[in-house]
Amino acid sequence: MHPGIVAGTNLNSSVGEEQLKATGLMDEHGQPVVDLERGIKTVQQGAGTTAFAATSPLLEGIGGVYLEDNDISELDTDPQPLTGAEKAPPADVVPYAIDPQSARRLWELSEKLIKG
Repeated sequence: MHPGIVAGTNLNSSVGEEQLKATGLMDEHGQPVVDLERGIKTVQQGAGTTAFAATSPLLEGIGGVYLEDNDISELDTDPQPLTGAEKAPPADVVPYAIDPQSARRLWELSEKLIKG
């Protein structure tokens, strides 16, 4: 589940105010910037996909999908390296992120780690 880039939370505060300003997440007055064209959302908009994931009857019986913008994400089969010049950061899911074998290995490893 990808909520998008959410302005005005403490989740990205560790990078510092200057970096937040440089990336356009904060204006010169220290206020969060919302820019939907670049995928920068309000807290409420970012929470929308989480609420969709938890409550939508459209997802009943469906698992192993990646959600963004209140929908199932499109599969990006040709992801490009980040250059820093992107208008909006990519959020589409890539094939390895929803691979069932990888998910099974991660689950098994997680079980081993928590059982000690």
